[in-house]
Amino acid sequence: MKSTKSPEAIAHFHLDRRRRTEPGTTLMHRPIAFSLIRALLGSLSPTPRGIERIDFGYISHLLDHWPADCFGVLPTPWGMRYFPRERILKGRDRLAAYWNETASIGEDGVYSTVVDWLDGCERAREPRDGEASRGARSPLYNRLASLILEGGVSLGRAMSRLPNRTIYLDIGHTGVSHGALLGWLRRRPDVDAVLMLHDAIPLERPDLVHPSTVAQHRRVMANTAAYARAVITPTQAAADAIQTQLASIGGGHIPLFPLGLPIDDAFSPAEAACGTATTPYFVVCGAIEPRKNQSMLLSVWRELLAAHGAAAPRLVLAGRPGHGSDYAVQEIRQSNLLSGHVLVASGLSSPALARLIAGARALLMPSFAEGFGLPPVEALSVGTPAVLSDIPAHREASGAFGIYLDPHDPTAWHRAISDLTADTESYRALKKRIAEFRPLRWDAYMARVGGVLDGL
Repeated sequence: MKSTKSPEAIAHFHLDRRRRTEPGTTLMHRPIAFSLIRALLGSLSPTPRGIERIDFGYISHLLDHWPADCFGVLPTPWGMRYFPRERILKGRDRLAAYWNETASIGEDGVYSTVVDWLDGCERAREPRDGEASRGARSPLYNRLASLILEGGVSLGRAMSRLPNRTIYLDIGHTGVSHGALLGWLRRRPDVDAVLMLHDAIPLERPDLVHPSTVAQHRRVMANTAAYARAVITPTQAAADAIQTQLASIGGGHIPLFPLGLPIDDAFSPAEAACGTATTPYFVVCGAIEPRKNQSMLLSVWRELLAAHGAAAPRLVLAGRPGHGSDYAVQEIRQSNLLSGHVLVASGLSSPALARLIAGARALLMPSFAEGFGLPPVEALSVGTPAVLSDIPAHREASGAFGIYLDPHDPTAWHRAISDLTADTESYRALKKRIAEFRPLRWDAYMARVGGVLDGL
């Protein structure tokens, strides 16, 4: 029997727990110790990826709104240590400045280069990862040191001094993959560890990832089985896959809570009213790697160019090259046919990415596997159609608003892209229907997370 709980069940459980408190009392929130490992490593990137935006959203909401104590946890030469809320607030603000998340879109150099390219200006070079951020121009490890030392030198406190019944929260996988970073939990049985696992893809589809990722994910599952009191997942599909993996190693008793991911305020309907390029274009968002199936889209674009020549739509790959991307990236850069109509744009800030997606004819995401699928929901949030691979996670995240196609059928993708390029009555009707999409925002999402944490 699957040990997963729907958002409705979480809310009911939380309400029932409140009803069972003594008359005249309220449920006491427990302190939270939040792992900062993902944020610290994310500071080495010029701009945040989707997982870093979710991690940053957790940090910001907990620091600003959690009514009990909130600490940040980091590994140090003296072992795992925790740091007070005030210090983490300073580090959070410095990280936002590094990533340029609060600057104007006009300050995003990558976005400006992409817009020039879409408008037909001569492109001397591909936009470089990090042009978006002034902070990104500082040496990476200087940035890392500055982030750690923001607010002055501090050794933090030993985990043995955490308040009783603290909840340890880690949503980033990285810290969970190293048992040495979790060993302190054995000495603090009063502390409940709540972890977020995003998917079980490396164990289900090892052919799509680097072998080291498979080994890392095995450690994630083993450490989750050993230490987790509860697990948060982004979809029921991910929960089912994770449940299967945990059950196989003796962790099937751990409750799983599937909570759909929230969307940042940068992805708002207001972006849909902004100017668009004179040339129709499509956007693919995410790391360039075999799992994302961008190579299939390149074959579609070769056919579009053969059929329409210079009139073919353009394609922007908004993401960084990852494992197995060499072939696709080299093909784009060296092909006379593709180089004028396909662009790799790494390092867009979140506001710039939202503006780019808002102006596109559609977002394309032909992935073979996903745990959630954040870019399609972001696209729908700004009124842009989303053409997606027909997999359970996409169906669950985008619902009736997505356009679903077989990721192995390039003919179907070619037909859909051609249809969406033209400004037809059916396209305008599609945009009107998408305007009814209502994404989950951070306040509502964290209320669900609070239900999980309070329900422990």
